[in-house]
Amino acid sequence: MKAVIYARYSSTNQKEISIEGQLRECGAYAERCGYKVIGEYIDRALSGKSDSRPEFQRLIADSKKGQFDIVIVWKLDRFARNRYDSAVYKRQLKKNGVKVVSATEPIGEGSESVLVEAILEATAEMYSLQLAENTMRGMKDTALKGYCTGGTIPLGFKVENKFLIRDDEKAPIIEFIFEEYNRGSTQAEICRACKERGYKTKYGKDFNVNSIASILRNRMYMGDYTYKGEIPRTCPALVSEEVFNSVQARLEINRRQRGRKITNEKVVYSLSGKCFCGKCGEHMTGESASSHGIQHHYYTCHNRKKYKACDKRREHKEELERFVVEKTLQYVLSPAHIDFIAERVCEEYRKEFSFDNIERLERRLATIEIEFDKCTEAMINARSQLMIDKINEKAELLEVQKQDTEIELAKLRIAADIALNPDEVRAWLLSFCNGNIDDLDFQRRIIDVFINSVFVYDDKYVIYFNVKGGEATIPSTPPDISGELENGSHCSCCGDPHVLTA
Repeated sequence: MKAVIYARYSSTNQKEISIEGQLRECGAYAERCGYKVIGEYIDRALSGKSDSRPEFQRLIADSKKGQFDIVIVWKLDRFARNRYDSAVYKRQLKKNGVKVVSATEPIGEGSESVLVEAILEATAEMYSLQLAENTMRGMKDTALKGYCTGGTIPLGFKVENKFLIRDDEKAPIIEFIFEEYNRGSTQAEICRACKERGYKTKYGKDFNVNSIASILRNRMYMGDYTYKGEIPRTCPALVSEEVFNSVQARLEINRRQRGRKITNEKVVYSLSGKCFCGKCGEHMTGESASSHGIQHHYYTCHNRKKYKACDKRREHKEELERFVVEKTLQYVLSPAHIDFIAERVCEEYRKEFSFDNIERLERRLATIEIEFDKCTEAMINARSQLMIDKINEKAELLEVQKQDTEIELAKLRIAADIALNPDEVRAWLLSFCNGNIDDLDFQRRIIDVFINSVFVYDDKYVIYFNVKGGEATIPSTPPDISGELENGSHCSCCGDPHVLTA
């Protein structure tokens, strides 16, 4: 599966792991899980409380292109620090076939809070437009002025007075790449020519075919610079429209000449990131094998697959996923368990979106206003340029904090106004009971919402559900089996209510 990494670092918290550290751990996680990392999205010195982050928004937009299946973050708070943002954007990514996973929190996000987020995803249509209006206002205002809204500045450009301008030092590299491809050179030949000339990418690395292709398709190089495809902004053209269109025509011809490979439908490993080897604790990763012309799919221990250091046998993908879904329906979604879960989810929702939290944010906002007033007084009494500069710096920081708090407060008020009661949660939970257990989309939905992790042994499965106290040890020899809880109490497969007792 193809993955991208999203990393964020806030300059206001120096204890957070560095961008390089996040990339390193996310890369190691991708290797363990068998993911191929094809790109990185990095927001530096930006708060996670607001979703007005340029690279984050580019990530969401790029998810529609179908180029990657997984977004890896160091911790889930790198993706979003509040559950409503997380729900809205995870829902959007899910619609685009993309899943968010954490490199350092592979055992889920914790108990009923996962179900709260799933409910918020289900109700996201009710308030996503309001959230978008609040969170994107600042970015649009910036774009309407023609300013650069941040993010990665393409090679050949630089920012001056908030506008993108031509970088006279790097722009000739872009012109050379377009000219060479337009006159018939291949992308591989251009890579070699760039290396001979000492040309480097924006990050100081040698060009490769992917980086060349990305440059050749970037419409900004002919001056087509917009915000979300709607708001035109100022951007100098580095190549003429005629050359750019000629290059696009050649790219299309070459794409068609490569021919189409006959491939099977993309295989989705629904337990990816949640399945672990019971013997050594490593991830179980997906792999395929052919036998007599038939393709088979398995979950295999990473230690066995890469290092031959574990003797855990492979598990058939279809059998394991169906078995886990079947046991979820039996253990978790029985009538008695549904009542229990509904009460716990409502309790968690009320705690997370309480009016106490609204009052806390209102107090924070009032405190920021007081600090603003102090800055104004200090500015009047300032006697040196150094003092004025420090006061301005503090005022800018307060402005960012104020905007973040106002956005967070608006979202919290919206979420708090959504009255969630046990009957509504029961109805939502019952919607999971009416699907076809052999339907792959139904299986994925059950696994995404209810499964925290699965530890696979040769003789049993230990399943942790996203409900506090919801863990079960189940023999791996169907059909007639019984379940046993980690705490020692027993239940039948049809679901004894004691399974989920906290």
